[in-house]
Amino acid sequence: MAMERWPAPEGYYKFADRNVVVVIIIEEARAVDSIEEIAATPGVDAMFIGVNDLSFSLGFGGQWEHPAVRDAVSKIAAAARKYKVPLGRPVSSARQVEQYSKEGYRFFQGPRDLGMMAEGSRALLEPLGKTGAAARGRSIY
Repeated sequence: MAMERWPAPEGYYKFADRNVVVVIIIEEARAVDSIEEIAATPGVDAMFIGVNDLSFSLGFGGQWEHPAVRDAVSKIAAAARKYKVPLGRPVSSARQVEQYSKEGYRFFQGPRDLGMMAEGSRALLEPLGKTGAAARGRSIY
């Protein structure tokens, strides 16, 4: 189906080969141990840190700010800088995008669409005394 939807003058397969992006997702402790080799691998276009899964792999599930998790993230970021590999990570706010951009991150995974809609509607609902399910501690997912 892709060949019919995205025709290219040189043929779909050559076009696809030339336009494939290889993003390595780092979310295991053992990947951090080998991060220099991973970042130096020819053909790697970008690296993404799966911070939540990485925190579990390190034994600190969900604790993104735990010193061991922060240290692992720093090692990954250093290897990305050293080998000039663009780096990405999850974010939950514009403030985080700004902060991480300053730290050299170049792409981000944002929150789910329902979470963004709930956050965006908060300014409209609060003056009316309404809070929505998320503000009352109930999941909207």
